[in-house]
Amino acid sequence: WHGGGGGALGHGDKASQPVPKLIQGLSGKKMRSVACGGRHSAALAHDGTIWTWGQGEQGRLGHGSNTDCLEPAPIEDAPQAMEFVECGEAFCAAIGKDGTLYTWGKNKVGELGLEGMSVFAQESQPTALEREECFKNKSIAHVACGVQVIAACACAACTGTHPHTGTSTSTSTYVHKRPHASTRV
Repeated sequence: WHGGGGGALGHGDKASQPVPKLIQGLSGKKMRSVACGGRHSAALAHDGTIWTWGQGEQGRLGHGSNTDCLEPAPIEDAPQAMEFVECGEAFCAAIGKDGTLYTWGKNKVGELGLEGMSVFAQESQPTALEREECFKNKSIAHVACGVQVIAACACAACTGTHPHTGTSTSTSTYVHKRPHASTRV
């Protein structure tokens, strides 16, 4: 609720809402989590589908275009089912069921972490970060996004098909541009 700029509330318009209101486009769907960015939002369904809506500028919705979407729409060409989604100011990040980190949207200062991508570029579909190069072949256990930053926790000993729910005594934290080990947790 509150600011509807860019259609970020998912109610089919750009109007603000002073109180919580059901998003009709997600009614009846089993959702696991929701994330809000600057003028866009994302929700993760129990089946691993990511639904996004709001301002499409810079590819932040992951639909392969820059088109605004005033109601939730699934990311049709996601490379796999996802376990977690997070929004930054003009980008998103998601963790696949196999622990791969995907990013898309605006790359203003290198926040997408994609090799060879110039700043101020964009990626309009979920794109995998190279696990071996970026994370020393570890699975991503959790990701958080800020205005122009992504931080990810990688886990060498995560188990099962849901890596972020595994346990480990060795976790590393990585931050944006080209991810690198920054802190042992």
